[in-house]
Amino acid sequence: MADFDKAFLQVAAQAEGYVDEEGRRGELYCGISRRFHPHWRGWRRIDAARRRAGFPANLDRDRYLPAMVERLHKQQYWDRVAGDRLPDQALAAALYHSALVVGARRTVRMLQQSLNMLSPEGHAGVTVDGLPGDGTLRALRAHLRRMRGAATLLQLISLLHGGQDTTGVMPGGPRRETAALG
Repeated sequence: MADFDKAFLQVAAQAEGYVDEEGRRGELYCGISRRFHPHWRGWRRIDAARRRAGFPANLDRDRYLPAMVERLHKQQYWDRVAGDRLPDQALAAALYHSALVVGARRTVRMLQQSLNMLSPEGHAGVTVDGLPGDGTLRALRAHLRRMRGAATLLQLISLLHGGQDTTGVMPGGPRRETAALG
């Protein structure tokens, strides 16, 4: 099964520290948006640091923020894509990162859509509800066995993540997998 600590190190290495993009994404810290997580306790520490000299560089000296970030990432992103139940580390890390960017429910829906599209029958029977239940995980394991890995699935999720509506373009039936790969 996938390991959160490994995925967190990978994602944290890519994450920016403090960013304030007024009007666009707003205020972010290590991928945590104040707009979507206004009650996160880390914002109190950040607001206090803002009143001291050297902001935002002084955030690097806060010994509590890293654990607070890790806890929120685990609860709000990793757990909501069922990261601990995923049998592929690369896929789990990609879904976790996607959840951080577009939200966990949307990420799981993209996974479910992809599993349905890549099924040899043209539909894996996965309910597209954004909840990583047993049916989704069964279909995922079957896909990984059939395809000997997650590369195809990751490519399609990446396309869906990019905002392209591939569901209206893909031909039906067993050829969907070929169309998804170009």
